[in-house]
Amino acid sequence: MLPTRRERKKEKSRNDLIDCAVSLFREKGVAETSIDEITEKADISKGTLYNYFQDKEAILVGYFQNKIAASSLEFRARLMGAGEIRSKLSALLDLMTRMLVDDLDLASVYFRYRLRDFGTSLDNSKRSGMENVLVELIKTAQERDEIRTDLPAELIAKNFLFLFMSFFLFDGTETDPAQIRLDREQIIELFLHGAGAK
Repeated sequence: MLPTRRERKKEKSRNDLIDCAVSLFREKGVAETSIDEITEKADISKGTLYNYFQDKEAILVGYFQNKIAASSLEFRARLMGAGEIRSKLSALLDLMTRMLVDDLDLASVYFRYRLRDFGTSLDNSKRSGMENVLVELIKTAQERDEIRTDLPAELIAKNFLFLFMSFFLFDGTETDPAQIRLDREQIIELFLHGAGAK
């Protein structure tokens, strides 16, 4: 069913608000940008802003969800085909790193914000597009007996995302491609085989 005119107008207003806020975040930084500056630039009231977002960081969540949604077809095409879980996880990390590299400062704030309530609900409606793709990937790997099946795919996906976000926050400014590949492979190894001695 196609969205109504009202729904399209609300979505356009939301996206315009995100664009205004993100331009200020890039110019001044998230912490240095006030809600008043965002509402002035977007030409809306504070009430309207709070109808869409609870705070500045939630605007970043909307921004990255839009960015991920725009790439979700590429994600699915690259990740849902043949191949074993290790190569799919490597491809996912590569796609995410390429998508975030232009927004390192904003991505760091976004991940810190997401980590604050990371342990909460596994509710599908609260996931980003990347989380949904990852859950699908994990379920497929479980069906192929590549990943344990005694835990929900959603919980396994959350743990992988936690590893990725931690890596990005602490190592996201690494520029050496060889080191980035090594770090990525170490994350995947830790995720698939744990930290036990071999």
